[in-house]
Amino acid sequence: MTGSTFPEVMLALMILTAGVLPLIQTKLVIAREIRLQEESALRRFAERSLHELGAGRP
Repeated sequence: MTGSTFPEVMLALMILTAGVLPLIQTKLVIAREIRLQEESALRRFAERSLHELGAGRP
């Protein structure tokens, strides 16, 4: 960007930010949703395992 003026640089940064930030936010939301689903699955597995252990005792 040799010879670019300050407004051109600011405009380029604004466009880059406007395009990249929503992608980052979307990835964070997806990652959070996956983590919540994994935690829920682990919790169900633990509860089921404890129930089966309790049912298998004499």
